[in-house]
Amino acid sequence: MAQVGVIAAVLGAMEKHEKHQSIQESGCAVLAALAMDELLESRIGDAGGIRRLVRALILHPSHYGVQNKGTLGLQNLSCQVSNKFEIVKVEGVVVILATMRNFLARPAVQAQGCGVLANLWKIDNKGGIVAKTGINEGIASVFAAMREHSGHAGVQAHACAALWNLALDSAHRARILREGGLSLVQVALNNHGLEDRVQRFGSGAEKILSA
Repeated sequence: MAQVGVIAAVLGAMEKHEKHQSIQESGCAVLAALAMDELLESRIGDAGGIRRLVRALILHPSHYGVQNKGTLGLQNLSCQVSNKFEIVKVEGVVVILATMRNFLARPAVQAQGCGVLANLWKIDNKGGIVAKTGINEGIASVFAAMREHSGHAGVQAHACAALWNLALDSAHRARILREGGLSLVQVALNNHGLEDRVQRFGSGAEKILSA
């Protein structure tokens, strides 16, 4: 498979040129695009792609291009269970939350950050979530994204998905409710009546938060 060679080449270039911002941004973008394929998502994770993305985010905290494509890469790589554990292992949650704080005004970063959290907060087949640390800050980051970008459907959809997944745990549901999460979800539903993803994820979150 030709893409496997591409993955190896990209990771090699990113490792060799860690301080080169444009190479890091381009590498993150290629990995993000390839990770849209389920098989390649797994291969990128196995090849160390998650660690490389997190490394790029750490080394270039103020570079929007790297942060944007890096968070997109982690979002696309956070669907498979093994990759979720790897993201947590390499402190990816901490890094994502830092990016969301630093780029609050950037809707793409906020949507992608919420997307990562939504995937990591999804209940697994053992009845728990993979990312058990940073949840309080994660909730605050999701709320901040929703308030800052109330008119952005992508942010609202991913944020509602994150709250829906986390609210399936009763303890976290109580925290979300105390902090006003239900109202934010309802605002999203009202503001984006024609957006399918917002309606689907928002309705799911509203239902569990209203139970």
